Amino acid sequence: MTVTNLMKRHYSRNLTDFYRNYKRNKKKEGLDFLNEKRYKSFIKTALFNIMYTVLRNNAAFILPYSLGYIYVYSRKRKPTELRINFALTKQYRKTIYYLKDHAWGYLCYFKWDKYFSIFKNKSYYNMYITSYVKMGDREIGGDTLQKFRMELARDPERKSLVTI
Repeated sequence: MTVTNLMKRHYSRNLTDFYRNYKRNKKKEGLDFLNEKRYKSFIKTALFNIMYTVLRNNAAFILPYSLGYIYVYSRKRKPTELRINFALTKQYRKTIYYLKDHAWGYLCYFKWDKYFSIFKNKSYYNMYITSYVKMGDREIGGDTLQKFRMELARDPERKSLVTI
C-alpha cells in the first residue's frame, strides 16, 4: 500500500512493516504471536484467496471497517491508448500500433473503490495489486486476467454482482 501525505511524500508499507506492528501490539497485550514466516504465509494465502474469488466468481470483496471494496474493473480501450510497434513503424515508415486483439479492446485490472468508504483523507491512499501471483495450481493476474477479458468480451453486460 502506498500512502501520500499533503506534502506529496510517498510512504510504502509491506508485509514486514505489518508484521512489526502486529508483533508490537501482541507484546503490549501480553499475548502469543506468530513468527514472521508463518504470519507472511497466512497473509499471502488470505489475500490470494480473496483475489482468486473476486476474479473467478466475478465478485466484489467488501473490505471491513468501511474501507471500500475491491473488484475487477474493465473498460473499453480508447484508440489513443494503443502502443506503437516501433519495429514495424521503422520498416514501413508509417505509424503502426499493437492491436492486442486477444483482449477485444478491453482493459481489466483490480480496483479499490473508496466511494462508500468512511475514513479521513481517502484521496491520499492507493493500493496497487500485483499483476501476477501463483499459488499451487491457482493463479491471479497475467493469463487469468486475459481469460476474464475473453469472457467479458463474449458477454459485455456482465457486471460484478456478487459480494463476499
